[in-house]
Amino acid sequence: MGYFIRYNLSSLAILAYFLTDRMTKNYFLVNPTKILDWGFIKLHLVKNDAGIFGLPLPGGINTQIIVLLILFSSIIYLFKREKKKVMLIYGVIMMFTGGLSNILDRFYHGFVIDFIDLGFWPVFNLSDALISFGTIVVLWRVFK
Repeated sequence: MGYFIRYNLSSLAILAYFLTDRMTKNYFLVNPTKILDWGFIKLHLVKNDAGIFGLPLPGGINTQIIVLLILFSSIIYLFKREKKKVMLIYGVIMMFTGGLSNILDRFYHGFVIDFIDLGFWPVFNLSDALISFGTIVVLWRVFK
């Protein structure tokens, strides 16, 4: 029973993160001139037509769709074959969820909505952070 509760709470946390990402992106899209400046971090709208962290996007949206399909297939495979590797599954789900949110931006707006500006790093969003964290979790589990 503990596994079931832990699994559902983690899934709920990922869903909450996804919804928070969608709401914050919408906030800055609706308020494009709004700038929240706290000195060490600035929040403001940046329309990103490139890839994660503003890196060039080879192949455009088609590449992202293919990557999402591969991640989705990986989730199904992991659920069927590797049920005990929960952290690996969560890592892939985090990557898929973050990618899905950014894909939704591209479909609906033609760009990804970025808004977190640290000043020393390319402007990013919560989805980019989720993708990055999911990648770290997967690499940690694979090379552990």
